[in-house]
Amino acid sequence: MSEQNSVIKTPEKKRVKINWKKFIRVVSALVLIVLFIYSSLYDTRDLIFSGNEIVIQEENRDLDVSGQAVILEAVSLTPFMLVNENGELIAGQPVPPPFSWSKSACYVFGPTNISEGKWTYIHGDADIKIYSQNPITVRAIRNNPLKVWGLYFLFALYIYLLGIFITETNFK
Repeated sequence: MSEQNSVIKTPEKKRVKINWKKFIRVVSALVLIVLFIYSSLYDTRDLIFSGNEIVIQEENRDLDVSGQAVILEAVSLTPFMLVNENGELIAGQPVPPPFSWSKSACYVFGPTNISEGKWTYIHGDADIKIYSQNPITVRAIRNNPLKVWGLYFLFALYIYLLGIFITETNFK
């Protein structure tokens, strides 16, 4: 028997080359899509508040107020107006600003009793305090969710295109 020296050849390991530009684009696109969907769903949902004292800050949302003997106060740096289903109007009246404010005007309303129901902003927005001796519920409704979705989409598209620009530019 002859002894043969046999050499077993092992297959060469091929190195996988990663196209980093494509990888960064895909990952950034997936991250932007997830953030876009999450943030736009979060921002367009209705907010529900309950208790005896509710403060809503700078939200340009329609308000659906439920409760008895409800009192409303509002303040803003800009003029604002709300109207309800019965035609009642809440309008901020200009007053001199507190000494610590840097703005030249301040607009306030109330405290005044308001009726329950839906109140819609027809101009501006304000910080609102709603309170009562009895429990109240306020539902803050996003009045134009498609506009919010559109703004989020444009922002996400801008960031994605900026990412493409950066990956295609050679910085030497």
